[in-house]
Amino acid sequence: MKKITILTVSLALSAGFANAAIVLQDSAVAVLNSTSGTDTLTDAAIGGLDVSSGDKLVVTIGFEGDNNGPDSIVTYNDQNMTLATENIQASSGWVGIYYLDNVSSFGAGTLDFTNGGYSAGVSLMVLSGTATGVGSVNNGDATTLDLAVSAGSFMVAAFGDTADAAITVDSPLTTLLNSDDLVAAGDDGSASYGTGYQSISSAGTATPSFTSSTSRPNMVAAEFTAVPEPSTILLLGALGSLVFLRRRR
Repeated sequence: MKKITILTVSLALSAGFANAAIVLQDSAVAVLNSTSGTDTLTDAAIGGLDVSSGDKLVVTIGFEGDNNGPDSIVTYNDQNMTLATENIQASSGWVGIYYLDNVSSFGAGTLDFTNGGYSAGVSLMVLSGTATGVGSVNNGDATTLDLAVSAGSFMVAAFGDTADAAITVDSPLTTLLNSDDLVAAGDDGSASYGTGYQSISSAGTATPSFTSSTSRPNMVAAEFTAVPEPSTILLLGALGSLVFLRRRR
């Protein structure tokens, strides 16, 4: 009888550790010039965001002011969103990335967040194929960050500038939000906001960046990892069974 060696199964197992592709199902952006302490984006205001096929909602928010506190309270359809990463700029301004798992189970809703009474730049992304939670994160008073990433992940980067300098979302990021393009000059207060995303093909270090002449850069980045293919689980089971059978001999 032909024997299956541990090496053969191990090689098959390593090949099976592929990740399913993360898909951006829908997205929306908004810039608000608020004088109250709370902003509300209704489903209609964000273009009827479709969450029906998503397993994660990712939201980036940037504020103009410097007294917003360490966190914004963010809810979607009355569900508390989790803060992935944030940065309070040394001079002024705040930017953060939030996420909500199992978003399709909550249905279309309203995004509410505290803003400290300043303008805000917001982007929303509905993703499918993501694992629960968040992967690597980084933040800083910078226009460029390094981020350790895994194969098949989805990276999001956001930028805020309270000096209102022009912003460019640098390639290979795909631009989702550039407040200078979205609204007439001055409508976003005295600040600028940008958001970009990138699908990661291989593990390593990604370097998302924004071009801006500002003296007040404010940046965050996060990766959301992919769900392993079902074959991984099957191969793990096969390897476990093989080890069990060999021990019985």
